[in-house]
Amino acid sequence: MFCRFCGKQILDDSIFCSYCGKGTDRSMLKKARALTITGKYRQALEIYDELIDDDPSDINGYIGHLRVVSYNYTRFDGSYDYKNTTTNAQVYLDVSSAINTVEKLLGGNGSNDSEYDDFIKRYKKHTAEQERIRLEREKQRQYQLEQRKAENKKRHKEALETALKAGDEALSASNRKDAFKQYSRAIVLAKYSETTLPETFLNKLGEVCKADASEARYNSDVMEYFTELARANNPAAQFYLGYIYMWGKSSTVYDYLYRNDSGNISTRTSYPEKDKAESWFDKVLSNGSPEAMLYREETQKLLEILPYI
Repeated sequence: MFCRFCGKQILDDSIFCSYCGKGTDRSMLKKARALTITGKYRQALEIYDELIDDDPSDINGYIGHLRVVSYNYTRFDGSYDYKNTTTNAQVYLDVSSAINTVEKLLGGNGSNDSEYDDFIKRYKKHTAEQERIRLEREKQRQYQLEQRKAENKKRHKEALETALKAGDEALSASNRKDAFKQYSRAIVLAKYSETTLPETFLNKLGEVCKADASEARYNSDVMEYFTELARANNPAAQFYLGYIYMWGKSSTVYDYLYRNDSGNISTRTSYPEKDKAESWFDKVLSNGSPEAMLYREETQKLLEILPYI
């Protein structure tokens, strides 16, 4: 090898240069290891950085980094934050990145450093165990989530049955307001419990909504329920949706300024949702299913008066 100070060729196992008398890389590594063992990590890092600055391909400096951040091969998750005195750059080191740097330089070859090799074996065993623990915890967490989900689903299903029963009782007592409240609640509970509502539910809810279309129009859950079924070509849902758009007070009635024939500014009322009502009523009439026949007569009557409301 060559002396890093005077450049003269010296024996590979030399600790001091026989020409200038200064220490060789071997002596610097020996000193750095001693500093690391005694816990003087900052001084050790200065030596390792100096070796790397002189020769960026010198793997001993990078192994030295690992020795420091692992606290002399005693920790698998150590880190060190410091400023390089040569480059004046802030440096952050951790065990994982230090190992990756060394292994990249080794390129799959041995390190010829028994302490390093032993640490790598222990590190791999440690990380494998940590991964096993992580997967076990994740499995347990997923199990607990599924258990809670099943419990919530069961609770919501029980609440759904209660809401449907209460709604039917209110409807039988001609208390349509309470029936609507329970039925709209049932829609939400059916989603949470992932339960399909009974076939008779649609018509019960529809009749309740006909009694107060404005309340239905303001309820997003009810409107979403009808719309989803209507888009699936359900004639009952199409009819009730058209009815709600036709009679709901929230048909966005508004006044706006316009200029009449005499040139004066006046106001005029517009019903933008009448078009939506007509659209859904037309779908009922064009629906070819036998069920649609039940709603055609009433739909035609509603279409006749729709232009006059």
